[in-house]
Amino acid sequence: MCAEAGILRIGHVLSSNGGLLPSLEMASKMRAKKFGKGGQYAPWVHIEDLAMALVHVTQNIQKYNGKSINIASPDHKTYDDILSQLAKNKGRRACIIPVP
Repeated sequence: MCAEAGILRIGHVLSSNGGLLPSLEMASKMRAKKFGKGGQYAPWVHIEDLAMALVHVTQNIQKYNGKSINIASPDHKTYDDILSQLAKNKGRRACIIPVP
């Protein structure tokens, strides 16, 4: 029996080795506090959580036949929240310099 294709919707992948985190860290180093208005939510997932989710989906493919699967943290953060936390973790002070 052949499984139907499903749709994976993956949040921004965060990893110290790649994904979106290096770009966010660059913005933080440049003291940016927000992208645009800053209130946009950023669906995100850590690389290890993504790997576990993909293993789960592939091991249970029949359960997810033809369905949309969202892989993102349940902890909703805005870009403002993320950049502020990065600045705090690095001991930097975030300025209010919006990045368009």
